[in-house]
Amino acid sequence: MAPRYWIGVVHQAQARAAQAAGLIALSHGKEAAAKTLSPGDHVLSYTLKGDFLRQLLDHLSFAKSPFRCRQFEVSESDFNLIAEGMGLS
Repeated sequence: MAPRYWIGVVHQAQARAAQAAGLIALSHGKEAAAKTLSPGDHVLSYTLKGDFLRQLLDHLSFAKSPFRCRQFEVSESDFNLIAEGMGLS
């Protein structure tokens, strides 16, 4: 199965706590959010303090549709663009 690409919108404190524990934070810890993931999927946690995303909005395909909060799937190219903006690639 091909990997899917996800953005999890979380509070900065939740993202830091999850990272310290070697986990990811999604949807306030709701089990349903985790069940959408499959082995091999890629997840980026985005905190609302990440202003760099505003600079990328014209280049992201999902930004043309209503912004969905908590967790949403994105294209591989959007994922890679955001990861690069976060200094992860």
